Amino acid sequence: ALKYYFEAIKIEPEMTMAYNNIGMLYSKKGERKLALKYLHEGEKYDPNDEDINNNLGLAYMQKGDVQKAGQYYRRAINSNPYYAPAYFNIGAFLYANGKKDNARQMYLKALEVDPQYSKAARELEKIESDEN
Repeated sequence: ALKYYFEAIKIEPEMTMAYNNIGMLYSKKGERKLALKYLHEGEKYDPNDEDINNNLGLAYMQKGDVQKAGQYYRRAINSNPYYAPAYFNIGAFLYANGKKDNARQMYLKALEVDPQYSKAARELEKIESDEN
C-alpha cells in the first residue's frame, strides 16, 4: 500500500490524504519518526485537515508528548467541530489518566456529533461497568 501512496504524491504532491495514510501505515508498523515526518508533510499542505491533525495527536500521544497531542486534537476539532474521532481520542487519554467523568463528557460529545460512533459507545459502557 505504501508504494501506491508514494506514487500518488509523485503525481499529486499536495494530496494530504496520501501523506496521512503513509503516516498511519508507518505508525502501525511502530515507525514513529517516519509517521510524524509524513503527517507533518501533509500538514504543510493543509494545516486544517482534521484527519492529519487527529493522527498527529495520536502519534504524539504514542510518543508520550501529551501537550502536543492535545494541541493537535484541538486543531482537529477547531477545523471540524463534528469530528468525533478527536473527541474520542481526548476521552481515551482522560480515561487512561483516571479522569472518568471528563472522559465520559468527551465520549458523549463524540456520540453527539456522530451518533453512529460505536467506539465511543463501547467506552461509555466500560465506564458505566467500572462504576457498578
